[in-house]
Amino acid sequence: MFGEGPEFTLAAPTITVTAPTGGQHLSHGDTRNIEWSATHLDGRVRLDLIHADGRVTWINTVGAHDGSRPWTVGRFHDTPDASRDGFKIRALGPVTQ
Repeated sequence: MFGEGPEFTLAAPTITVTAPTGGQHLSHGDTRNIEWSATHLDGRVRLDLIHADGRVTWINTVGAHDGSRPWTVGRFHDTPDASRDGFKIRALGPVTQ
């Protein structure tokens, strides 16, 4: 003998980067907030800088629900002047580190 309850749906975790929104021109030494929203997500989130050529630079690992983290733009000596456009911020979660 067994019993079953009614059907239900599992909510998928989501994370959305809300700032920077794109189109900004940032210089070495500028400080900007990286902002995100997370739903149905516990633990930590990894923030990365995605270079135009696909390379990834780790920025920080933060609490999923912190929502904002200041970031100071560093130098990228290995990035040719011609490819200093097209950067993106990526948030991944949950992560263990």
